[in-house]
Amino acid sequence: MAHIVQQKSFAVSGALPVKSAYEKEAAAMREQTRRLHRSSTNRMLAGVCGGLGEYLDIDPMLLRIVTLALILPFHIFVVLAYFALVLLLPTDNQL
Repeated sequence: MAHIVQQKSFAVSGALPVKSAYEKEAAAMREQTRRLHRSSTNRMLAGVCGGLGEYLDIDPMLLRIVTLALILPFHIFVVLAYFALVLLLPTDNQL
């Protein structure tokens, strides 16, 4: 008969706190229910690239560079798409 040993971990100064099973489950649920949003913390203009980067798990700076590169040949379409996303996407604190 296998015995399950519970270990209580104590936070050592300088160490990261250990997450409980509930916190791990909540984090997993958040990962499963990812939503496209505008970032309120990782933003330059309106947070579109920051939120898109969080959603796609890509560095937002890379998305900003791609957006700027696309503005050169397709300026009106990229600007319209960006402002459409500004109007349509909620910020992460509105979710």
